[in-house]
Amino acid sequence: MNIYKDILVFDNTYREIIKDSDEEQVIIHNIINHINDLKAKPTQNQWNDIWSSTTNIPEWFNNQQRIYRFNNGFITTQNNFLEKDIVDYLRTYIYRKYLHKNTWLIEFGCGSGHNLDHFVDLGYSKFNIYGSDFARSALQKLESRGIASFYFDMYNSEYEELPEVLKFYPKDCIVFTCGAMEQLGNQFGHFYNLLLKMNAGLYIHIEPLIELYDQDNTLDKLAIQYHHKRQYLNGFLDRLQISNRINILECTRTTFGTLYNEGYNILIWQQT
Repeated sequence: MNIYKDILVFDNTYREIIKDSDEEQVIIHNIINHINDLKAKPTQNQWNDIWSSTTNIPEWFNNQQRIYRFNNGFITTQNNFLEKDIVDYLRTYIYRKYLHKNTWLIEFGCGSGHNLDHFVDLGYSKFNIYGSDFARSALQKLESRGIASFYFDMYNSEYEELPEVLKFYPKDCIVFTCGAMEQLGNQFGHFYNLLLKMNAGLYIHIEPLIELYDQDNTLDKLAIQYHHKRQYLNGFLDRLQISNRINILECTRTTFGTLYNEGYNILIWQQT
């Protein structure tokens, strides 16, 4: 995977914003104002409303500002859906390198199921996937498309609530999250213990990882502030790195994100 080269394949309209230019300073000023105005992250009821009112493609993929973080700077583009294109690119990379058609794929915090739809479009069997969420409206969307689903709250649900295939054939299962564990903040311990208890064959995450930022970098400092203000995932990568039970197969900082943070890092691991 070479995102720096491949981004030109699906967007030849993007332009790098010159570092320390007036244009960049305006962007940074707007980011600071946005961070100061941030409110709490959505509640369970709000997520239920979000997924009940959205199409299968999340509305935030349609970015009217068309400015993104990339390669330790900012880029602007004529493509409103560059974020979706990048996510498609990352999901395709994961599919080709790590997903096998004879395995079960279980996504936690799947929302509308747009990730699962993409894997099915690539050739993954719809009958080998499960989606879970704590928003009932999300599960209804999955069921309407014939995708197996189950209710699961990563804060509170227990091992017994997992699908039978994950309990009886764990090594034939791949656990997947994308922008879901971010909502756990520093309260990921319960779900982390469940992940270990699952003993799945592979764990794949596309998530914001605060540990990958450079605290001495101006733009990363802003992303860290945003990450803390939103109470996003904090400490998960550190926990994996210090465990003698974990083998990290890949940890890639893609450097791509919205104006405010990089939410699409790849983390893949398995238990030893």
